[in-house]
Amino acid sequence: MTAIRPLNAREVMIERFEKDGRHWFRSAVSPATLMAIENYCRAEGRPGARLNLDFQRQRLFGPQSEIGAQIRKILPGAFPVRLLAFDKNEENNWSLPWHQDRVIAVKKKVAASGFLNWSRKGEYWHCEAPLSLLSRMVFVRLHLDPMTGDNGAMEIAVGSHQKGFVQSENAACEAEGLPVETCAADRGDLLVMKMLTLHRSRASHDASPRRAVRIDYAADALPSPLEWAFA
Repeated sequence: MTAIRPLNAREVMIERFEKDGRHWFRSAVSPATLMAIENYCRAEGRPGARLNLDFQRQRLFGPQSEIGAQIRKILPGAFPVRLLAFDKNEENNWSLPWHQDRVIAVKKKVAASGFLNWSRKGEYWHCEAPLSLLSRMVFVRLHLDPMTGDNGAMEIAVGSHQKGFVQSENAACEAEGLPVETCAADRGDLLVMKMLTLHRSRASHDASPRRAVRIDYAADALPSPLEWAFA
């Protein structure tokens, strides 16, 4: 009888990630990198400031970066394709209901099977991508400030990515039938999530800042002639 080889630490991490749809890398980012990211990713109180992935930001989030190396432990071949900054504070406060993010940024609007609901956001085209692509993507939250339930930390429905596409009118019902996790975090913590994870954000109830950076990562090229906006 062939002995069953026990899983190593990375295999256990990936197995849990596939099941739960999220993994924490605590205290994952050095003070120097955090300071550099603060300088480049300023949201100035906007709910989600879209940022270009120029050379400096590729240096901070790309495959060879401190953060990119962590993401590739979970998604081999990962590269950043979208970057947003959030700055929730006492003057600029908001909440979001349960939802999935299914939008990607591309260079040009091109008719392609499964790519729907096109819109222009800033200088780039965005569209809803097919399930086959989104299921191979992750989105990452880098926390620049401590986050708690009191200052509007994100909440996720653990395992919700396994439901595939969820209509917006059904999102709350689907999420609340699963374990809900308040994503309490310290500065420098990284949270990696399956792209289709249901999540929401409550308004902040205290004066402490809540800055975060979101980076979407893919590991696949888009079907030609579509191209990632920032790859």
